[in-house]
Amino acid sequence: MIYSVLLIVILLVCAVIAFAGVRVLLRQPWVRGWVRGTAGLGLLAGALLVALVALALFGYRQPSPGAAIATLGFERVDEQHFRVTLVDTRAGEEHRFELHGDQWELDARLVQWVGSLERLGANPGYQLNQVSGRYYALAQDRTEQRTLYGFDQAGYGIDVWAWLERYPWLLPVLQARTASVSFVPMADGALYEVRVDTSGLEARGLNERARTLLAD
Repeated sequence: MIYSVLLIVILLVCAVIAFAGVRVLLRQPWVRGWVRGTAGLGLLAGALLVALVALALFGYRQPSPGAAIATLGFERVDEQHFRVTLVDTRAGEEHRFELHGDQWELDARLVQWVGSLERLGANPGYQLNQVSGRYYALAQDRTEQRTLYGFDQAGYGIDVWAWLERYPWLLPVLQARTASVSFVPMADGALYEVRVDTSGLEARGLNERARTLLAD
């Protein structure tokens, strides 16, 4: 809730800045020429940029700790070759792809509020990044076919996470980090659920096949 309210406040501030820019551009008489015009256009450009960043942040969902963010089902195609059905439970989207190997790994991008906002209860926002396959044997992992499925990072043309990682001083109230669940066995008929908690991501078995593999 706090996450959404903060982003709405940012958009309202952008609207005020944009309105100020329009007023500067439209004020008469037009005597200060390019100085006033440049100032107005600069305000409009700044407001547009901040608004795009805020909208991109809306793409990072904010689940409560312990909430499920994805389910993964596996169907064996061949030896060390599986067909995967992943459902993004927060977005209601289904993804189908194939992985090679013995294990799977899911990576997610997180934007985490820091300082007072974190203490007020603003949970991190997350976005699924990629799923990859791995082999048990290190030699095979280096030589055999490696597969990876990446998710579309929709963000109105702005990669906020990459900006925060490269230039953390741009938005000091936000921190970019990654979370992953890895070394989870792939097997025919296995069905898993991925949950988010305060320390990162956790895989849980949804059927007996998956629970047995995790226990082993």
